[in-house]
Amino acid sequence: MKNIFIAAVFFVIALPGCKKDNDPFTPYVRGKVDGVAFECNTNITANKAEQVPGGPADPTLRITGGWSSNSINLYILSESSSLAGGDYVFQADKQRAATIRISGDAYYAGYGSPFLPPALHGSGKITLVEISSNYVRGNFEFTSEPYMGVVKTITGGEFYIKRN
Repeated sequence: MKNIFIAAVFFVIALPGCKKDNDPFTPYVRGKVDGVAFECNTNITANKAEQVPGGPADPTLRITGGWSSNSINLYILSESSSLAGGDYVFQADKQRAATIRISGDAYYAGYGSPFLPPALHGSGKITLVEISSNYVRGNFEFTSEPYMGVVKTITGGEFYIKRN
């Protein structure tokens, strides 16, 4: 009888842990680097809304993804209003940027630095098609500033990620 009781207790405790996640959502970040397709399969993240005290409810977005030994980061930081659908074009006076790291080399496009006079490096934009407190979906493209004489062009970029 004791064994039956122990088995029943184990079954009740273990059952919730065996629950299958019925969410079919698969996040993605993909595009082309100089015409060659890439798709991230590791470290695909997008931050939750981060309210700045006294500021907008969702002024910042950070997206990351990785594949092989490469990675990509997209940023829209410190907007003056909450993020909404639309184009976020890289500008010298807006903290919008992208970095792609390929075989250890980093190729950057976006604003300069908050500590230097405004400057734009390369060009690009991030388009938010859908954004909520739980998900973000959109597109991106950019051309990097030259790094050691090499420029990278990213086209056809798209993402769909749970924010966490």
